[in-house]
Amino acid sequence: MLLSIIDDGIICTNNDGIIQFYNHMARKILSINANEMIDSFVGDCIKDINFQNILTNKTPFFEKLIKINHIDINLEIKHIQLNVFDGFILKMTKFSQLEKKQAKLRAQLVNSGNISKYTFDDILGSSIQTINTKKIANKMAQSNSSILIIGESGTGKELFAQSIHSASRRKDGPFVAVNCSTFQENLLQSELFGYDEGAFTGAKKGGKIGLFELANNGTIFLDEIGEMDLNSQSKLLRVIQEKQVRRIGSNNVIDIDVRIIAATNRNLKELVSKNMFRRDLYFRLNVLPLKIHPLRERPTDIFEIFGSLKYDIPCNFSLSEEVKEIFKMYRWEGNVRELRNLGEYFCYLGKDIIKICDLPEYILDTIDSNYSRTVCNKVTDNIKKYKFNIGKDKNLMKYDYNFKRSLDEYIFILDNLKKAYDLKERIGRKSLYKIALEENRFLTEQQIRNILLELQEFGLVNILVGRGGSIITSKGVEFLKNINRSNKLNS
Repeated sequence: MLLSIIDDGIICTNNDGIIQFYNHMARKILSINANEMIDSFVGDCIKDINFQNILTNKTPFFEKLIKINHIDINLEIKHIQLNVFDGFILKMTKFSQLEKKQAKLRAQLVNSGNISKYTFDDILGSSIQTINTKKIANKMAQSNSSILIIGESGTGKELFAQSIHSASRRKDGPFVAVNCSTFQENLLQSELFGYDEGAFTGAKKGGKIGLFELANNGTIFLDEIGEMDLNSQSKLLRVIQEKQVRRIGSNNVIDIDVRIIAATNRNLKELVSKNMFRRDLYFRLNVLPLKIHPLRERPTDIFEIFGSLKYDIPCNFSLSEEVKEIFKMYRWEGNVRELRNLGEYFCYLGKDIIKICDLPEYILDTIDSNYSRTVCNKVTDNIKKYKFNIGKDKNLMKYDYNFKRSLDEYIFILDNLKKAYDLKERIGRKSLYKIALEENRFLTEQQIRNILLELQEFGLVNILVGRGGSIITSKGVEFLKNINRSNKLNS
């Protein structure tokens, strides 16, 4: 019979709990002679379980950890009603065997890509800020405490997280990364903690292992932790405190040994004060804080990183001295990610030397026209035209509205809101962020949120509550019309 060759202990009883069949592994676990089991009451063989209640109510008994002969056993009981059998099936699994199975599954998943690829040698930059940050991070790698990496978008937070893992005692274990902002609340919890079969509608057959289980004996990297909802924060706190995880829909608790590295580009202390982030979780994560400086605070790193990116693309061009000066002055709000994108842009231009007139418009907006006049007439003309448009209508243009960012970014937001308005649709930050990515614009969701708040303050848009998105106002439509009219007059 098939049951005789499986690794789990199996006992079959009738509806009264009388043993009808058992396999070799069940007798081995119970250490009972064969003659003593057949036709015996199951409760006489397995103590400390209220079998009468289970037999009467026919309720399933899921994954309870019990001791049999000083061995930890995972016990499951189910009622089965078929043409050939009507009764109960008991499955007994040695907990050590269960752990081995889980470890084997984790190893398979690790081999599918959950490993760290980078070390501290991969982090470029000779600035004092970068050197000191790498030294601190290397020391933190020797600890087992939680690390909170703080830095703007694009500064290389995951690069540091992977390097810390590679330098730690856990380097041979898995490195599992998850972006907390990409999942809705219920999906995030099922990803982090896993779920059992039938836990919810649409759950996979056989369930799913969670990322914390997958990261056992390794490191889990929780990127954009500031975007995690409060309910998930509460469950994460419990996992950190208990060092145990419970899959959704399961009563079984699984011990884990995971080092947590979290990262954020937001001010978590401010979120705590606004009751948007749990204070106790903040202190649990912020045991070892690591700040990564933005690129504009370490200008000497810019050209080292940029030089390396050129070979990665690959492409062969050089920067003029004027462009190098602008690189030092530019704010690099997208940091290394923006620098890389700019390198790809230069590559596709196909030029040997990159001059000011080759810079994209969003950088040209930051150039002083007096400086550029002596360098490139084309840029001078573009900037004069641009500033003429800005000054054309004092009631509508940038400086009268006192916008904090480039006018082009506000026009981008308003233009897409107008398109959605014409289609009788509403559009939210995430959709605007995706459009920005498609157009190679360097805007984070937080930056888009700030722009929308500014536009609302000036009456150009309305931000709806909940997930209603944002809509352009009649004043915003008029603003766009005047922008377009002014551009036509000067084209």
